[in-house]
Amino acid sequence: MSDSSISQCAAPHCNHQWHKTGEGKLFLFPSRSLTASGENRRKVWLCEDCFENWEVSIGIEGEVQLYPLARLAS
Repeated sequence: MSDSSISQCAAPHCNHQWHKTGEGKLFLFPSRSLTASGENRRKVWLCEDCFENWEVSIGIEGEVQLYPLARLAS
């Protein structure tokens, strides 16, 4: 998923498309480099179904990482 596009859920197993504000959860992460639009943050979107089951973070190399919420609770 590119920084400038949040049109699809970040979960690789999901094909939900973003259609309007208020669907799912948008995460904003600081970025070391500027995006094509001049922003210094990374945008990651999870649909409502995935947001209820997954936590998202950004790895050292800037890759999206997903963790099951049950794993975080233990």
